[in-house]
Amino acid sequence: MKKVYNYSELQAVSQQLPYEFAKYLMDEFTGLYDYLSNGEGINEFELSPNQGIVILERKEEINTLIANVSWELEFVEKVQFQNHVIHRIAIFQDEDVQLCYYVEEKKDAFRKE
Repeated sequence: MKKVYNYSELQAVSQQLPYEFAKYLMDEFTGLYDYLSNGEGINEFELSPNQGIVILERKEEINTLIANVSWELEFVEKVQFQNHVIHRIAIFQDEDVQLCYYVEEKKDAFRKE
């Protein structure tokens, strides 16, 4: 599990992710910045601990996340891309919504014709 609170952390993590997923997270972060910033530049903007972007690295972490009874599950959705599926999970905790993401490769993405 990785947590991202600012733009430089996101840039560093993005280099280790599939391109589609990295671009998607950049767009998500930019949306949070547009909504939550108080006039600071994107390089100075920092998400609070309860708003940070959580990147799940193993599928088992999804079950652990959902099973945590102290959090309220806001929504779960799947975003389909050509080669990947992104699971977007929102958890309501401490009056904030924390977004969690997990990416998986589509099983037929590299299917031979």
